[in-house]
Amino acid sequence: MIPKTRTLILLSSLICAPLAMAGTLHANEPAAAASVSQSDEQFIRKAAAGGIAEVEMAKLAKGKAVSPQVREFAEQMIVDHEKANQKLENLAASRGVTVSTALDAEHQAKLEELAKESGEAFDLQYMKAQVAGHEMMQTLLEDEAKTSTDQWLRKFAEGTLSTVEAHHRMAEDVQKRITAPRVSAR
Repeated sequence: MIPKTRTLILLSSLICAPLAMAGTLHANEPAAAASVSQSDEQFIRKAAAGGIAEVEMAKLAKGKAVSPQVREFAEQMIVDHEKANQKLENLAASRGVTVSTALDAEHQAKLEELAKESGEAFDLQYMKAQVAGHEMMQTLLEDEAKTSTDQWLRKFAEGTLSTVEAHHRMAEDVQKRITAPRVSAR
């Protein structure tokens, strides 16, 4: 009877150990298909729409901007917002929320309006939109960080907030530089 007990213990440990390890490996990940509150779902949708708009406007600016500072800013927006968008999309999927990867009607209209501009007028309108957009996103993230009942969404909002604040400061700085009166050499 003892050899059978040893065999059972050995088999049991071979089956249970990988299961226990799997639970440990995934302990730091959001639960799959966890439900979110209506306000958290609304946050996900607004943040995703804003992030997609940032990337699309930045792509437009990268090709149309005349100021090197505006082009550099746009390139940074593409890199940073594509990363944040992917994180949010994965987090949303783990919460059973599907986010659109296309521009919503409001942002599409803003993009089309911006596309009509050219030269310095484009740069000014793009940077004006960036300052305003980052202010709105900052408020959205601050609210989510304070009120979310979902720890993973709260962590996303808290972690993304510092980047958005930095973008806001950068946008204001670029806006000031391109609107500053130019001193002509005599």
